[in-house]
Amino acid sequence: MARGVRLEFNPAGFQAVVGSAGPLVEAEAETLAARAGDGAEARPTRLTRFRGGPRPGAVVAATGSTARDVAAANERLDRSLP
Repeated sequence: MARGVRLEFNPAGFQAVVGSAGPLVEAEAETLAARAGDGAEARPTRLTRFRGGPRPGAVVAATGSTARDVAAANERLDRSLP
């Protein structure tokens, strides 16, 4: 094991790296929504209950009552996950 190595956490740098993942998260949500079919929509969001600042996130949800009923009956959104 290495001796004399000191690691120092850089909160601003960490937040910059995490924040830059937003477009990747949104693109993945769009892919899942497209795989789920008509009535599925990707909604970007910011997850705020994390120490150190907000994190990028996204939700894929069925839109409209008909789409929700079809998604529930067929588990369409669950099956769109890889």
